[in-house]
Amino acid sequence: MKISIMPRTKNGRMSVRLIVLFAVFLTAFNILAHFDVGGSACPQADRFFDYSVLAGTLILAGASGILSLVFGTISVLKNRERSILVFLSAGLGAFILWFALGEILIPH
Repeated sequence: MKISIMPRTKNGRMSVRLIVLFAVFLTAFNILAHFDVGGSACPQADRFFDYSVLAGTLILAGASGILSLVFGTISVLKNRERSILVFLSAGLGAFILWFALGEILIPH
């Protein structure tokens, strides 16, 4: 069993691409929030989906992170991928799924 850094399978490469896309969407969200694209000065808009641009970027970031877990898991179990980047992207995707489920199931 040879462990490499770069993924060799199609699903492994997709997992790494999706976790990079997660970082891109999260960075875009931070930039948009910094420049107040959602208009947070408006007191009527206090729900998540009132800021559609910000909500959209976060939803896309979460979806890409969770899909990274799915593709990484398929790659490791089905295609016997043994790549460090795939393990890291699947682990980060698992953390994103854990965080998302915690936000949905446990109100605060």
